[in-house]
Amino acid sequence: HRMNVEDAIRCGLLNLRTGLYKHPHSGEQLNLKEAIQRGLIDGQSTVIENQSTGRYMTLKEALDGIKIDNDGQVIDSYSNKVITTLDLAYNHRKLFSQFDVNAGEIFLPAQNESIGFEKAVRKNLLDNNRIKLFDPKTSREYSVQDAIERGIIDHESGLVYDPRSRTTYSIREAIRHGIIAVVGAPLVPIKADHETVAAKITSRNRRRHSLAK
Repeated sequence: HRMNVEDAIRCGLLNLRTGLYKHPHSGEQLNLKEAIQRGLIDGQSTVIENQSTGRYMTLKEALDGIKIDNDGQVIDSYSNKVITTLDLAYNHRKLFSQFDVNAGEIFLPAQNESIGFEKAVRKNLLDNNRIKLFDPKTSREYSVQDAIERGIIDHESGLVYDPRSRTTYSIREAIRHGIIAVVGAPLVPIKADHETVAAKITSRNRRRHSLAK
């Protein structure tokens, strides 16, 4: 299970002052880049500001041009200059999740702004390879295009369709009702048939992990 950066910070697994991630099972300490490469942290769902340009890029992309030392300092790989610290970047909202669960908005690095999920769907602004949706009923992940083709999302309105209730919901409402989740977004405890979407994602990945052993 690739954990969202904000969740890892809240759980105490990612230490902003050292830049190290603690493996939840083995206790092994990894730098952020290793944690992303090993699929423990989701580097695509978090964006960070490039201070020299003022533009944002995914954390995974940014780590090709920056290093993070043992004091959590973000260093330019080419000039070896300290750009910022992880702590400062996170607390000044220069490092944050691309999808805001509470607002139902998604940050688009190309536009350098946040936009409502529904509007982004209607205007075809979502990167089909990056944005994935998780359906707790089937435990399957879908790209936005797949979700549109399967009737999970209505392209005209950008709303999520629930076949059980035959009702359309905003992404925010759909997440709250446990109908859908955005992969890589911070997990929020939402009741869905007496279990949380977070728990279902975790148990699904635990099964996958045990099968891989």
